[in-house]
Amino acid sequence: MKVYKSIIVQLFYNLSAGIGLLTMPNTLIPLFGFKPTDEPWIYAMGLFVITLCFTYYQIIRVGNERAVMGTVYGRWFFTSVVTVSAICGLVPLTVIPAMLCEAGFACWTLWEVRQVLQEAPAAETVRQV
Repeated sequence: MKVYKSIIVQLFYNLSAGIGLLTMPNTLIPLFGFKPTDEPWIYAMGLFVITLCFTYYQIIRVGNERAVMGTVYGRWFFTSVVTVSAICGLVPLTVIPAMLCEAGFACWTLWEVRQVLQEAPAAETVRQV
């Protein structure tokens, strides 16, 4: 079973972001160009981000390449939508560096999956012999 370091980093990244959104949202969200808020949606977002950590934790435990690739596709979709939203003026442009970072983490995960898949045929051959 492969331990995906990029997924471990993603788990801690999401966990810290979620805790930040729950405990100090008005310190965190201005960093991305949003105005401070007292609205409940920001706390719901923090809770949702923390909830994603359960999925990442299970992926770390199981190490299934298909599940790992699901995170890659999901993160690319998320970063694409947010980046297009920023370009269209729907959200501040200051979110783009965070999206580049997130896309970079997804590319790292893709690289790790490809490494595993390249090693898989050799491992299968050994088991069959």
